[in-house]
Amino acid sequence: MNSTISIPSPQPGEGGNSTVIIIAVVVPITVFFLLFVAVFSFRTNRKKTIYETEPLAGDGNDITTAGSLQFDFKAIESATDKFSESNKLGQGGFGQVYKGSFPNGVQVAVKRLSKTSGQGEEKILVYEFVPNKSLDYFLFDSTMQRQLDWTRRYKIIESIDRGILYLH
Repeated sequence: MNSTISIPSPQPGEGGNSTVIIIAVVVPITVFFLLFVAVFSFRTNRKKTIYETEPLAGDGNDITTAGSLQFDFKAIESATDKFSESNKLGQGGFGQVYKGSFPNGVQVAVKRLSKTSGQGEEKILVYEFVPNKSLDYFLFDSTMQRQLDWTRRYKIIESIDRGILYLH
């Protein structure tokens, strides 16, 4: 018993289904790809934003935000009186912190990361000097928490964010 199955060949004009299928697959993939490129481009350009100095509203002792600055080692050494013990503010697991004063009156806190801290070669970080203890004192002390309103906290978070972005 021989049986054969015959498949009819497509008639002219019946190829429209394959065109619709191709369009239904290619168009969403293309739109998704273009959307991905646009989002990636937006995020990349956003990271390159330059931050201008922006004082926080209030009295003269408020926090200011600025872009990253770089200092010459000799200027830092001079500001800290050659990292003298009298200017030492403290010491942590990553190194010592010194108070420094530049000739223009700007006061800074200089963290000298030790070579043995696991951070590689010796590095020096320069921060704005804050005379009223550390940030955790204001965040976790129940009476001091009231001095940091949400506007100031947000500015602090922005500054930390810029510092992390700079390091990466």
